[in-house]
Amino acid sequence: MKYDLTQIDFKKEITQQLKVMYIEKVEAMLKNKEVASVGEKLILFHGTSLHYFNDILMYGLLRRNITGVSNFGEKIKSNENSVYLSKKWHYWYAYNSYNNLLNNGIKDMNIPCYIECEVPVSSLVPDEDFFHSKYVLNKIKTCLKEDKQFLELKYDECLNHYGTVAHLGNIQRDDIVAITILANEKLFLKNFIDYKCQYYKDLQKWGNGKGKGVLKFIDLLKLEDDKYNLTFQLKDVPAGNIIDGIKLNKEQDKYVLHFNKPKTANNI
Repeated sequence: MKYDLTQIDFKKEITQQLKVMYIEKVEAMLKNKEVASVGEKLILFHGTSLHYFNDILMYGLLRRNITGVSNFGEKIKSNENSVYLSKKWHYWYAYNSYNNLLNNGIKDMNIPCYIECEVPVSSLVPDEDFFHSKYVLNKIKTCLKEDKQFLELKYDECLNHYGTVAHLGNIQRDDIVAITILANEKLFLKNFIDYKCQYYKDLQKWGNGKGKGVLKFIDLLKLEDDKYNLTFQLKDVPAGNIIDGIKLNKEQDKYVLHFNKPKTANNI
């Protein structure tokens, strides 16, 4: 995505101006059907709560202008035409989804989880919050120094330096590979949410636009590893079934999912 720097008023706050240009570009791409669903694919993750998973099983991951769901309230709104994916912050988004439901008194299957997706790279664009990062600020300075008219930002730059990307439009059910349920709440909070843990320290750095921190993907898998956590391949879900519940199997000492055909349609 290219941004014409001659359209920016550098006497005013830059980030919001770039976001307005970004939103216009996203809307134009969707309107003109420029988003392809073929070609090279990439594995990425979406943090959420198990509470929403039956709807995901039936309809896929839907953008916010369809679901109306925002985990950050009115003050912080994502682009309503996109679904956001990550290779590091899906644990944080899972917690926000879980915590938001908890604060609203919703306990039904409210367990942090993340969805593994395999999506076409042609459908990926930078997360608009990438504009807040030091990386983008430095890139703008370089463009001005070299007298370049356009700032170009690619999805892989955003993913590599910021850890998130936006998927334009819905993610189809067929592009969802698996779900990982973070059933051991104590371990999850200790390793990912406690302010003393390294993940939280990385999160603070990221929130201030200073990159992704030190933890790598393999480190994250080690932090989540626990016998009570459960990864389930969607190809193993019986056709036409949804989750009926998650229960502890005392003999095997691990959680298992139970499926049944839906009695009524869920809200999406």
